[in-house]
Amino acid sequence: MRLALALLLLWPGQPWAAELACPPALAFSQASRVTPPPGWQAVQRPESYPLEFAELFVGDPAKQVQLRGEDADYPRLVHWDLTPEPEGYTLVCRYQNTQVVLQAAVAREARRCEVRTNGGNGQPLRRGQAVPREARVVVVCR
Repeated sequence: MRLALALLLLWPGQPWAAELACPPALAFSQASRVTPPPGWQAVQRPESYPLEFAELFVGDPAKQVQLRGEDADYPRLVHWDLTPEPEGYTLVCRYQNTQVVLQAAVAREARRCEVRTNGGNGQPLRRGQAVPREARVVVVCR
């Protein structure tokens, strides 16, 4: 029974098999990279860096082939409709107040990537409205 369930969950025809989502936040400390002078210690308060946006690239982002998303409902929704690409696609997740990004290959079965943004109060953003720090950003490719 367990084997059947595992195979069902991994079966490539399932719609959720190709889903890729940016983590909603990063939590890390930079204090471990600091070499303090004798008698001092590096200490950092735990910080969380919320997801700010995402970028989509053809193949390796180092080749700088970035795709522009359809943004008719910006900033609430930006999306990319994906077609088969020999080099594949890479999703790059960007976080507020840090240069650290996360990137992952998008499954070849995926047909669309979306960035959805809601205001910090759970209300949708209006066109032209600044994205507040407490906004909730969700990035999914499926």
